[in-house]
Amino acid sequence: MRTFKTETRQCRHCGAEFEVEQRSNRMHCDEHKNGKGVPKSYSLGNHASGAHVTTEREPAHPEKANGTESDKDRTIANLRALLSSSERKRSESDTERTVTQTVREAVLEVAGAFPPLPEVYIPSIPPNKGHTQEAVLMLCCLHFGEVVSPAETNGFGNYNIPMAQGRVQYLVDTIIDLVHDHHRGEHIRKLWIPNLGDNISGDIHEELSITNERPVITQTLGASFLLSLALRDLAAAFEEVEMIGLPGNHGRNRKKPMHKNKAEDSFDRMVYETTALLTSQIKNVKVTIPNSYFERVVINNVPFLFMHGDNLKAWNSIPFYGAYRLNANMTTMYSTRNEYFRYLGLGHFHQNAELPRMGGQILMTGSLKGPDEYAMDVLQTGAEPEQLFFGVHHKRGISFRYNVSAVEASPETHSRYQFELADVSLADM
Repeated sequence: MRTFKTETRQCRHCGAEFEVEQRSNRMHCDEHKNGKGVPKSYSLGNHASGAHVTTEREPAHPEKANGTESDKDRTIANLRALLSSSERKRSESDTERTVTQTVREAVLEVAGAFPPLPEVYIPSIPPNKGHTQEAVLMLCCLHFGEVVSPAETNGFGNYNIPMAQGRVQYLVDTIIDLVHDHHRGEHIRKLWIPNLGDNISGDIHEELSITNERPVITQTLGASFLLSLALRDLAAAFEEVEMIGLPGNHGRNRKKPMHKNKAEDSFDRMVYETTALLTSQIKNVKVTIPNSYFERVVINNVPFLFMHGDNLKAWNSIPFYGAYRLNANMTTMYSTRNEYFRYLGLGHFHQNAELPRMGGQILMTGSLKGPDEYAMDVLQTGAEPEQLFFGVHHKRGISFRYNVSAVEASPETHSRYQFELADVSLADM
């Protein structure tokens, strides 16, 4: 019979000695060889030293728990390492506090070398007498008579004659409210209305001649009466109102643009002439009709240049590059007679925009028509029905500005300007 040598070992858990064959890998006594009564580790948590100490419960047989010297040495080494780490962190923290304190002391030392600030300056403000300004409403692209279908534009556009009448009333009421409420403390004496054209839809495109709500002559009379109502109400809010009538491209009576008689041979010209007749009895209203398609106007000592803008070349439907080129060419041309303009005002593109230029700005005003089928189909975009309104200070130039949107207007809620041409006459003014 084969025999094996034995040796004496200590249980790793309780330290009790036991006999075992040399080939065996047992490391526990009979009491703990199946894992019964094996002590489990538990944590004491974070103590004052900040170290996380792990200890063991009392063994099942206290009389056999005589842990080895190696375990004790390992525990002592771990505690020393934790203590060293804590001391190192505390040293680093002390160093950071020292640096911060040094910087703070240096700042205080430097700041103390500066002389004390002077007493608060209180300027001498004269009694509020108000300052005189003038206001500008850049009016353009009414397109009176055009029909924009909500169905064809998926609800983004909606326009017809009653909607045009409601939006003009909303625009007028908003301007009066802005001047007499938001700018109550200012003396805004005069309102300028550079009308940049396209007052009617016209029939320069075949689709317009098919879909317009009324023929061109009726559009012209309706736009004239609508503008006259607006001038009547604005005249009650300002000491003086002056409209400057410039031609657009929708008012021409030919398909192909012409350069000769551009201002005179236009239905826009007929709108202005009729409006002047309708408002001739209103003493503080003036309608100026230049013979040129562009006009330089000095407003409260600030020079402006206005035109419709259809001669401006756009790239990829963006008119900005063409606007800068137009501005440079017109600036050069006016300089030949020692004149200049600080602001260039344009319409035609149905969107409000402001572009910087040396010494002033390029201003673009929108359209009260809003999005239409062309914008949806060709450009895949559309702007809200809005117009540009701003104030002019004699030294500072443009002092305030608003993009006045008429998107909330409706014929039902804004009915003061609703009329049928067959039902009105001059006596109704």
